[in-house]
Amino acid sequence: MVISVVAVFLCTIIAFVFHRFIFEILMVPAMGFESLRDNRLVFTQVTEMIGITMKISL
Repeated sequence: MVISVVAVFLCTIIAFVFHRFIFEILMVPAMGFESLRDNRLVFTQVTEMIGITMKISL
């Protein structure tokens, strides 16, 4: 059990380091939408970007 927790923790740290690169890969299918201005998402809540970063990392 301890090994599993340590493995998840280490993988989360590694994914957090590369979260911008992972986010760009996930955004590739949405780049063709005309509703995206400057190919960027619009966040409607203050903590939304933090939540997305944590979801990508986990």
